[in-house]
Amino acid sequence: MIRSKRLEGNAVVRQQHRIEKIFLFNCGLDIAYITAGAYLQERSRRNNSKQLKGFGESLVLQGAFLLLFDGVMYLLHNQQGRRLGVPANISVGTTTHGVGLLVQL
Repeated sequence: MIRSKRLEGNAVVRQQHRIEKIFLFNCGLDIAYITAGAYLQERSRRNNSKQLKGFGESLVLQGAFLLLFDGVMYLLHNQQGRRLGVPANISVGTTTHGVGLLVQL
């Protein structure tokens, strides 16, 4: 029989932050997947390689799905954290150079 650990008090808040950080880190990895796929697609154009093109397309598709999944999971966990009283650790603002995203880890 599998028993789950019961978290109380500050442990719940710490675990909530930990899970949110994991999803944000995964979003960064997903962007790396997409970038690697785009690189392979560009390389396939220069080398006229159908295999590299296929590898690139698969990495872009997989990375895009994972980015969507991790982004949605982060938002859901962040909303749940707000119900627990966990302060939001992400903000969006404008600068003279454009729009910025600040994530406090």
